[in-house]
Amino acid sequence: VAACGRLSRAAEVRPTVLIGCAGALDPSLRPGDVVVASAVLEAGRAEPVALAHAEEVAERLRGASGMPGGARVHLDPIVSSPRILSGDEARAQARVGGAAAVDMESLWCAPLQRSRPFAVVRAILDVPGKDLFSLGTAANALRCARSIAAAARALSDWRPDSVGHDTLLEVGEH
Repeated sequence: VAACGRLSRAAEVRPTVLIGCAGALDPSLRPGDVVVASAVLEAGRAEPVALAHAEEVAERLRGASGMPGGARVHLDPIVSSPRILSGDEARAQARVGGAAAVDMESLWCAPLQRSRPFAVVRAILDVPGKDLFSLGTAANALRCARSIAAAARALSDWRPDSVGHDTLLEVGEH
Protein backbone atom coordinates (compact mmCIF):
# COMPACT_ATOMS: atom_id res chain seq x y z
CA VAL A 1 0.00 0.00 0.00
CA ALA A 2 2.88 2.37 0.75
CA ALA A 3 4.38 1.71 -2.69
CA CYS A 4 1.00 2.44 -4.31
CA GLY A 5 0.89 5.75 -2.47
CA ARG A 6 4.37 6.69 -3.73
CA LEU A 7 3.41 5.75 -7.29
CA SER A 8 0.19 7.75 -7.20
CA ARG A 9 2.13 10.83 -6.05
CA ALA A 10 4.88 10.47 -8.69
CA ALA A 11 5.17 13.50 -10.93
CA GLU A 12 5.67 11.60 -14.18
CA VAL A 13 3.20 9.09 -15.55
CA ARG A 14 4.88 5.76 -16.22
CA PRO A 15 3.36 2.34 -16.87
CA THR A 16 3.16 0.17 -13.77
CA VAL A 17 2.93 -3.63 -13.64
CA LEU A 18 2.27 -5.35 -10.34
CA ILE A 19 4.16 -8.66 -10.65
CA GLY A 20 4.14 -11.36 -7.99
CA CYS A 21 2.73 -14.70 -6.96
CA ALA A 22 -0.80 -15.97 -6.43
CA GLY A 23 -2.72 -19.04 -5.40
CA ALA A 24 -4.73 -20.86 -8.05
CA LEU A 25 -8.49 -21.02 -7.75
CA ASP A 26 -8.95 -22.61 -11.18
CA PRO A 27 -7.98 -26.29 -10.88
CA SER A 28 -6.51 -26.28 -14.40
CA LEU A 29 -3.73 -23.88 -13.36
CA ARG A 30 -0.29 -25.30 -12.53
CA PRO A 31 2.59 -23.87 -10.47
CA GLY A 32 4.55 -21.45 -12.65
CA ASP A 33 1.60 -20.60 -14.91
CA VAL A 34 1.05 -16.86 -15.33
CA VAL A 35 -2.28 -15.09 -14.90
CA VAL A 36 -2.69 -11.60 -16.29
CA ALA A 37 -5.63 -9.99 -14.49
CA SER A 38 -8.40 -8.94 -16.86
CA ALA A 39 -10.09 -7.53 -13.74
CA VAL A 40 -9.57 -7.56 -9.99
CA LEU A 41 -12.19 -7.99 -7.29
CA GLU A 42 -12.42 -8.46 -3.56
CA ALA A 43 -13.09 -11.87 -2.03
CA GLY A 44 -16.78 -12.12 -1.18
CA ARG A 45 -17.81 -9.26 -3.48
CA ALA A 46 -18.56 -9.45 -7.19
CA GLU A 47 -17.81 -5.85 -8.25
CA PRO A 48 -14.80 -6.27 -10.55
CA VAL A 49 -12.44 -3.48 -11.54
CA ALA A 50 -11.55 -4.01 -15.23
CA LEU A 51 -7.93 -3.46 -16.23
CA ALA A 52 -7.62 -1.76 -19.61
CA HIS A 53 -4.17 -3.03 -20.65
CA ALA A 54 -4.61 -6.68 -19.65
CA GLU A 55 -5.05 -8.13 -23.13
CA GLU A 56 -2.02 -6.25 -24.47
CA VAL A 57 0.15 -7.48 -21.58
CA ALA A 58 -1.05 -11.09 -21.95
CA GLU A 59 -0.24 -11.08 -25.68
CA ARG A 60 3.21 -9.67 -24.99
CA LEU A 61 3.89 -12.43 -22.44
CA ARG A 62 2.56 -15.14 -24.78
CA GLY A 63 5.01 -13.94 -27.43
CA ALA A 64 7.99 -13.71 -25.06
CA SER A 65 10.80 -16.14 -25.76
CA GLY A 66 12.06 -16.28 -22.17
CA MET A 67 9.02 -17.81 -20.46
CA PRO A 68 10.00 -21.02 -18.62
CA GLY A 69 9.12 -24.29 -20.34
CA GLY A 70 5.56 -25.38 -19.78
CA ALA A 71 4.39 -22.08 -18.26
CA ARG A 72 1.09 -20.99 -19.77
CA VAL A 73 -0.23 -17.42 -19.85
CA HIS A 74 -3.89 -16.91 -18.93
CA LEU A 75 -6.07 -13.80 -19.09
CA ASP A 76 -8.59 -14.04 -16.24
CA PRO A 77 -9.96 -12.12 -13.26
CA ILE A 78 -7.99 -12.19 -10.00
CA VAL A 79 -9.56 -11.89 -6.57
CA SER A 80 -7.74 -10.12 -3.73
CA SER A 81 -8.10 -11.31 -0.17
CA PRO A 82 -6.80 -9.64 2.99
CA ARG A 83 -5.72 -13.09 4.26
CA ILE A 84 -4.24 -16.31 2.88
CA LEU A 85 -6.96 -18.66 1.65
CA SER A 86 -6.54 -22.28 2.69
CA GLY A 87 -8.70 -25.25 1.88
CA ASP A 88 -11.02 -26.17 -0.94
CA GLU A 89 -14.05 -24.45 0.57
CA ALA A 90 -12.31 -21.07 0.91
CA ARG A 91 -10.97 -21.33 -2.65
CA ALA A 92 -14.40 -22.29 -4.02
CA GLN A 93 -16.01 -19.28 -2.31
CA ALA A 94 -13.35 -16.95 -3.74
CA ARG A 95 -13.91 -18.36 -7.24
CA VAL A 96 -17.61 -17.41 -7.20
CA GLY A 97 -16.88 -14.13 -9.01
CA GLY A 98 -15.09 -15.99 -11.81
CA ALA A 99 -11.54 -15.42 -10.56
CA ALA A 100 -8.83 -17.85 -11.63
CA ALA A 101 -6.33 -16.86 -8.91
CA VAL A 102 -6.10 -15.10 -5.55
CA ASP A 103 -3.53 -12.59 -4.32
CA MET A 104 -3.34 -10.09 -1.47
CA GLU A 105 -2.58 -6.77 -3.21
CA SER A 106 -4.04 -6.21 -6.65
CA LEU A 107 -7.43 -4.75 -5.80
CA TRP A 108 -5.97 -2.18 -3.47
CA CYS A 109 -3.43 -1.08 -6.12
CA ALA A 110 -5.98 -0.94 -8.96
CA PRO A 111 -6.75 2.79 -8.40
CA LEU A 112 -3.31 3.45 -9.93
CA GLN A 113 -4.90 2.89 -13.34
CA ARG A 114 -6.67 6.23 -12.95
CA SER A 115 -3.34 7.99 -13.39
CA ARG A 116 -1.22 5.57 -15.44
CA PRO A 117 -1.27 2.40 -17.53
CA PHE A 118 -1.55 -0.40 -14.98
CA ALA A 119 -1.49 -4.19 -15.21
CA VAL A 120 -1.38 -7.14 -12.82
CA VAL A 121 0.69 -10.25 -13.58
CA ARG A 122 0.72 -13.19 -11.18
CA ALA A 123 2.67 -16.45 -11.28
CA ILE A 124 0.94 -19.40 -9.63
CA LEU A 125 2.58 -20.66 -6.43
CA ASP A 126 0.00 -23.01 -4.92
CA VAL A 127 -2.93 -24.92 -6.40
CA PRO A 128 -6.17 -26.47 -5.09
CA GLY A 129 -5.41 -29.60 -3.12
CA LYS A 130 -1.84 -28.46 -2.42
CA ASP A 131 -2.12 -25.38 -0.25
CA LEU A 132 0.67 -22.90 0.39
CA PHE A 133 1.90 -24.74 3.46
CA SER A 134 2.44 -28.14 1.83
CA LEU A 135 5.47 -30.26 1.00
CA GLY A 136 5.57 -29.17 -2.65
CA THR A 137 5.84 -25.46 -1.87
CA ALA A 138 9.64 -25.26 -2.27
CA ALA A 139 9.60 -26.71 -5.79
CA ASN A 140 6.55 -24.63 -6.68
CA ALA A 141 8.29 -21.48 -5.40
CA LEU A 142 11.15 -22.09 -7.84
CA ARG A 143 8.73 -22.45 -10.78
CA CYS A 144 6.89 -19.34 -9.63
CA ALA A 145 10.11 -17.32 -9.28
CA ARG A 146 11.25 -18.31 -12.79
CA SER A 147 7.92 -17.17 -14.24
CA ILE A 148 8.04 -13.89 -12.33
CA ALA A 149 11.56 -13.19 -13.58
CA ALA A 150 10.62 -14.05 -17.18
CA ALA A 151 7.51 -11.84 -17.02
CA ALA A 152 9.52 -8.95 -15.60
CA ARG A 153 12.09 -9.27 -18.42
CA ALA A 154 9.36 -9.47 -21.07
CA LEU A 155 7.61 -6.37 -19.73
CA SER A 156 10.66 -4.30 -18.78
CA ASP A 157 10.24 -2.04 -21.81
CA TRP A 158 6.45 -2.23 -22.12
CA ARG A 159 5.08 1.02 -23.48
CA PRO A 160 1.35 1.05 -24.12
CA ASP A 161 0.27 2.92 -27.23
CA SER A 162 -1.83 5.26 -25.08
CA VAL A 163 1.14 6.89 -23.30
CA GLY A 164 4.63 8.23 -23.96
CA HIS A 165 7.78 6.17 -24.09
CA ASP A 166 8.80 5.99 -20.45
CA THR A 167 10.03 2.72 -19.01
CA LEU A 168 8.36 0.88 -16.18
CA LEU A 169 8.73 2.37 -12.73
CA GLU A 170 10.21 -0.06 -10.25
CA VAL A 171 8.50 -0.06 -6.85
CA GLY A 172 11.72 0.80 -5.04
CA GLU A 173 12.25 3.97 -7.08
CA HIS A 174 11.39 7.32 -5.52
